Amino acid sequence: MVKAKKMDKAAYEDIVKELSSQAEMIRSKQRSKQSIMDTFDKEVRSYRTGKISRKALRASVPRVNKEIRELDREIKGHIASVERAAKRVMLFAGRQKTKRFKATMLGIRSAEIKRKPARKKKK
Repeated sequence: MVKAKKMDKAAYEDIVKELSSQAEMIRSKQRSKQSIMDTFDKEVRSYRTGKISRKALRASVPRVNKEIRELDREIKGHIASVERAAKRVMLFAGRQKTKRFKATMLGIRSAEIKRKPARKKKK
């Protein structure tokens, strides 16, 4: 009896879960970065209104830059993970390529083109 290919549902679900978890991690890191930038903007406004000193603002600049660089590095890492998962999805989809069949009076037969193995040329 001839059987058609079936997709490995568990493997597919694993890839989808990984993609969604990485996307959620990217979103959470972006939210963290935005909150750090918003907090710094508030500090700058406080400095402009005279509530904090220039020295206090100057002290927070390296800390904010360091936090932003770390978050950017983490976001890039998660993006790389998404790219690797996307490659796995492409390989997974490529393995799902269908086989051709045809119906005959004797039953269902493969309709794939049978290729001869390549021969080595003699010198």
